Parts: sequence; structure tokens; C-alpha cells
Amino acid sequence: MNYYERHLGDYAKDTGHLSLLEHGVYTLLLDRYYATESGIPEDQAHRIARARSADERAAVDVVLAEFFRLEGNLWVNGRVEEELEKARGRIATARANGKKGGRPPKKNPNETHEEPNGFPLGSGNETGSKAHQTPDTTFTPDRSKQAPEISEVATLAGRACLLMRQAGCPTTNPSHPDLLAGLAEGVTPEAYADTVAEGMSRAPPVAKPFAWAISTARARHAEGPKQPPQNTGTHHGTRRLAPADEVEHFIRARGQGGNVIDATPAIAERYGSAVETHGSDLRAQVDQRLHGESGGLSGGDVVEGTFRVVGSAAR
Repeated sequence: MNYYERHLGDYAKDTGHLSLLEHGVYTLLLDRYYATESGIPEDQAHRIARARSADERAAVDVVLAEFFRLEGNLWVNGRVEEELEKARGRIATARANGKKGGRPPKKNPNETHEEPNGFPLGSGNETGSKAHQTPDTTFTPDRSKQAPEISEVATLAGRACLLMRQAGCPTTNPSHPDLLAGLAEGVTPEAYADTVAEGMSRAPPVAKPFAWAISTARARHAEGPKQPPQNTGTHHGTRRLAPADEVEHFIRARGQGGNVIDATPAIAERYGSAVETHGSDLRAQVDQRLHGESGGLSGGDVVEGTFRVVGSAAR
């Protein structure tokens, strides 16, 4: 077809939320659809829409996902198929009239008269019989002569917008700078969609789910995963003992005959070898409370930078 009717009211109602880039993509796809009277080949969609940059390819993905459905290897639009079916009926009527020498004359001869060229004047508009183009305009492109199009994985922005719409977000924009910045930071399309679903499940739902989901998902990604509490082997829970306190705790537990390795695995790993070597003659070097017990600051030698030996082992 080299002509098709564009119903502005219907188009505006269905596409009022599209960006300028998405409007251009949709128009190019519709023009190609009507011109070939066939759906958009899946592996040529980006090339047909002249999409080169990441933003342009993302816009193609969004338009296809919203206004087309994939049947086999073709993207099909229901409204276009309806209009094509109507046009084929008009074309068939025009072709049949042509074989009969033109449209049949009016029953009332006073309303029309024949001109020398054989075409009646004053004919009314015959809905369903008037073709908008020459009868035979359909052509089938020779696929063998076309350069093969390499299938492209849907861009992250396009996938993010598609998933966010499926999660309940009424409007999206694959070219939004904050959306693209979040993807560059490592926020996944699935994370965006999950955040939209969270916002829409609230009572009441968030007012602007697209912007809210982007800012929330980026903030959470920046914070990073929450670390579980670390068990230091003591009754203090997540509080980390100072090195001297760790040594004192280790020596005290060892002197009481407890299972030191099981009770304080982290401390045993760091200080176990020194304790095994010097036994009960070991004290914490940096613990001021132990200095008096072992003869003051000069009471022994430093071991491992954390202990000092006292008693007979120091002499």
C-alpha cells in the first residue's frame, strides 16, 4: 500500500505517553508495515527503524513490546491488520469494476451523464468500493538479496522498561538519564521491576512509580548488601575485642581447661602457636593491667608483637 488513513484521535489516545523518540520509531514501523502489507521481521526491527544508538534501540524495544505481538518471526499489530483487511476488500472491488469497464452507472440517469472519456461525473462516494490506490500494490521483497541482520540482544534500558511496565508502572522512558545512570552503576532491570512492584503494592501505591523506583533502587544498590553479624566467639555478640583483651580471654580460657579452639576459633587461629610454645609464661604485651603481675614493663620479652614471656621462660 502506498496510502493509509491515520486516525489522529485514536493515535493520540494510544500514544500520548510516548517520548519524541518513541513517536518517530512507531511512525517508521507503521510506514514499513503498510508499505509491505506484512509484519516487521524480528531480526530487522532495529534496522527498519534506523536505530543505531543505545537510546534508539531501546525505544524500538519499548514500542514493539507495547504495540506489537510476536507471531513466529514477525512483529504484528492488530489495528494495522484490520486496516489492511479493509483495504484488500476495496482493492478487490476496484479490480472487479475494472474488469467490467468501470463502476456501474447510476440507476437515475438525471444524476449523471457520460463524458467522451467514458467516466461518469457526479458519482457519489461509494464506501467499500473506492480504492485509495492502484489495485495491485502488494510486493514481496526478495529476502535472498537483503543483507542478513544480526539479531541483537534487547538493551538493558528497553528490558528494564518492559519489566517495569509488567510490574505495574504505567509509563516508562528508556532514555531517562537516571535510569541509564542506574544501569551503568550495576542496577539490574529485574531490580527496577521488583522495586516498582513493591511501590505499587503499598496502600496507597506510590504516586510516581517510575521515578520512585529508579531513585530507590539506585540508593539501595549504593548501600550494598547488608552484612550478617560476625560471631567473634565471645558473649559480646558482634563487638570486637581489642587485641590485648582477646589475648587475655584466650589465656584465661586455656587456664580453666576449656576447649579454647572451639570457644574462640578466631583468636586461636591468630595466637595459638605462641601459646603452645610458651604455655603459662605468656602475657598480653599491651594490657597494662598485666604489667604489674609480671614485673612491670621490663618483665619479659615480646613474642609475636602481642605477647611477652614472663617467669622462668623469660630468664
